[in-house]
Amino acid sequence: MNEEPKILEEGESTYKNGEHGAVCGGVINKSRFLSDPWAYMMAWVMEDDYFEDYKKLVKAGYSKEKERKKFFDEHAVSMI
Repeated sequence: MNEEPKILEEGESTYKNGEHGAVCGGVINKSRFLSDPWAYMMAWVMEDDYFEDYKKLVKAGYSKEKERKKFFDEHAVSMI
């Protein structure tokens, strides 16, 4: 993937305007996805433990860019 999607924080959905809907994507953990799959369709989903590791890589910024991209490609699943 060329451009990584945004990590969705608690209360954010995949819909651009913050409403529940399935348009834009983002990255969430599997537990959140399973809580309301119709609300989070078109998101990228990671197992909960991987998601926490991914968030740490994102916070590390540019210094971990290659590692982050590889991690994303290996652990993110598109829920389209």
